[in-house]
Amino acid sequence: MKKQTFSQKMYAFRIARRRFRNKASRKLSQEARRRSIDRAVAERKSYSLKNSLFFDANLSREQIILPKILSLSDQHEATVNAIDAIREAVLSKNKAVMLHFEHVERIDSSAALLLVAEIYRCRYLRNAVNRNSVQGTYPTSPDVDLQLTEMGFYKLINVKSFREPTRLGSANRPIFLNFITGTRVEAELIHKFVEIVEKHAILVLNDAARRKLVGALVEAMSNANEHAYKLPTNLQSMRQRWWLSASIDIARHEVTVILCDQGVGVPKTLDVSLFEGLQLHLEQSNWLSIFRSHRNDGVAIKAATELFRTGTGQAGRGKGFRDMKAFVDKCADGELSVLSNRGRYHYVGGVDCSRDRSESFDDEVRSIGGTIIEWRIRNADTVVMEDD
Repeated sequence: MKKQTFSQKMYAFRIARRRFRNKASRKLSQEARRRSIDRAVAERKSYSLKNSLFFDANLSREQIILPKILSLSDQHEATVNAIDAIREAVLSKNKAVMLHFEHVERIDSSAALLLVAEIYRCRYLRNAVNRNSVQGTYPTSPDVDLQLTEMGFYKLINVKSFREPTRLGSANRPIFLNFITGTRVEAELIHKFVEIVEKHAILVLNDAARRKLVGALVEAMSNANEHAYKLPTNLQSMRQRWWLSASIDIARHEVTVILCDQGVGVPKTLDVSLFEGLQLHLEQSNWLSIFRSHRNDGVAIKAATELFRTGTGQAGRGKGFRDMKAFVDKCADGELSVLSNRGRYHYVGGVDCSRDRSESFDDEVRSIGGTIIEWRIRNADTVVMEDD
């Protein structure tokens, strides 16, 4: 065996020393990382225990605690903030999230629809390979859990429901119909949907009223399909996709139907040139000058309810709003609400409504990132309408 020279021995020594230092450094780094993880786990355990939350051991998953009330009318900013947090984590940061439902005591139908649409997008668009980008805990409130089960929340996002949908909630609580989603205008689906609503709500419509209700829903679906996604959105979107749901209060003979999309919103698809045909009326009522001077979202939605055609010159938004306002007016009482981006429009009408017919519009602080159209109608007798 050849004897090593002094320089070779020194070289071998330096290599051995470097390996030893690297190994010691790695060991210290691993120990520091382990201590850091242990501290983070301990802090999360302590926080979870203190706030009565499910302990999620996956530290890479962002924790989002949903507010007690998810409502776009009563708690708009808190609700939108929670949904924005989901969007930011999954679609912008590409992180997984854990949604905590433990403290949720009430979810309005429109907020539930907006939430499920966002979860659907996050799970099935940006993370097509990883369907677990959004996980969540089960609500402790029996009413909330039953509502989500009835609406098909767990089924739609492919999560096993916590319990069978038995009537364990509060007495006289509303019935919630399953979420429906699609990317085409499906008139036959709307017909079946209206039939289910009539059956559950004991709502009687004559043929003309049924056609007008179906027509208004088809019109809203057509808008989501043809116009809502024609311009680029801030986030990745599932083009042409809409979500539909309804709740039924049997005791009050009340039906609420909601349709949602994640498009650019009514204000961004509305063009001032659409006012040409109605310019005289609008100038007399001052809407044209308000629209041109302010151009806020609430004014734009109000303007859309005055129009009977869209940017393509075809029948569109205005006709759907007009038909639904007419339908609301034929019922005992009802409301039409439109949320689009930051704008909010609210119309109150009805034959027996104790309040005068009125409409209001305003802008919220936060945008919902799309459009929600909600119709609430209450009627104990047959709704009778005539064809135009």
